[in-house]
Amino acid sequence: MDLGLAGQFVSEATCEFALVLRTDAGAEIRVESDFTVSGTGGSVTYSPEDVGETTAFDWLVGKRIAAAAVDDAILTIALADGTKISVSPDEDFEAWTLAGPGERKIVSMPGGELTVFGVE
Repeated sequence: MDLGLAGQFVSEATCEFALVLRTDAGAEIRVESDFTVSGTGGSVTYSPEDVGETTAFDWLVGKRIAAAAVDDAILTIALADGTKISVSPDEDFEAWTLAGPGERKIVSMPGGELTVFGVE
C-alpha cells in the first residue's frame, strides 16, 4: 500500500519516546515500536524505550521522501539519499500511525492489521 508521501520533505523529526516525523505537506508519522534506520553506514535498530529527547534525528530534517509504503505489514520509508526507516508490526502494541494530510489516519494495530480512517 503506497502511503502517498513521495516528494514530501521531512520538516521536523522529534523524539518523544517515539520517533515522530512531520512533513512539509502536513503528514505526521509516529513510530512507537522498534524501528531500523539503514543507509550506507549500516543499520541501527532503536526501541521506543531508548528514544528520548537525547536521541537526535534532526539530521532527517530537509530530506525528501522517495517512497513510503506498507508491504506485508512492514512500514518502509525510503528517503532520496538512500536512508530507509523500517517498522515491523508489534504483536502487542500499535507499531506506527500516519496522520494527515487532512483527515487521513492509518494505524498499524497489534499484529499488523491496518485500520484506515478518512481515506476514500
